[in-house]
Amino acid sequence: TGSEMIVYGGVKGYPLNTGGAYNPGPDSWHPMSTDCAPSSRYEHTAVWTGSRMLVFGGRDTNNMGAAYDPVTDSWLMLPIYNAPAGRSNHSARWTGNEMIIWGGGLTTGGTTNTGGRYTP
Repeated sequence: TGSEMIVYGGVKGYPLNTGGAYNPGPDSWHPMSTDCAPSSRYEHTAVWTGSRMLVFGGRDTNNMGAAYDPVTDSWLMLPIYNAPAGRSNHSARWTGNEMIIWGGGLTTGGTTNTGGRYTP
């Protein structure tokens, strides 16, 4: 964010749907809200828009993405209309106006050379 590192999801013997923010100044962590958070996931991607963290895909999930606002400590699900198929180990980049998703392993099996774009 410019002052904190935000992390979400992962695996600890099972997929997680928790996260937190680390502030190096005081060397402290604080948890993020899990109210309306996306499903548990790992091998997903996250990009920073300048004001929100967008997460997409991952194992043990579908094509549901979500946006996290650290100012309000709240989640908002991304629309699924025209969203790319669920995937893990894919690439995601923030262009300055949109998140671009590409490639990865499909949750239905196999790999893909397809992607999608999301503009907040």
